Amino acid sequence: MFAFAMGTNPEALLFLEARDDADGQSSWYFGLARRGSSAEIHVLLDEKEVWCVRPMTRVTPQDPFCHFLRPMTGNPVLAPP
Repeated sequence: MFAFAMGTNPEALLFLEARDDADGQSSWYFGLARRGSSAEIHVLLDEKEVWCVRPMTRVTPQDPFCHFLRPMTGNPVLAPP
């Protein structure tokens, strides 16, 4: 796992995995995840875009990602980043 960060706040995470196929050949696989950025993110591999996420301008519980701000007391509150 690798983190891409601006300063100390990770913007995105990169997960790498080597897997064997049915013939015993190893191949690399990757996955990406937004981690703390509300900005639009584009990832290129060999000059081809392989992943893109839209900017987070509004956050709802139905989104595949959301930021929860939790006060020191009480329940977590869903809030825009």
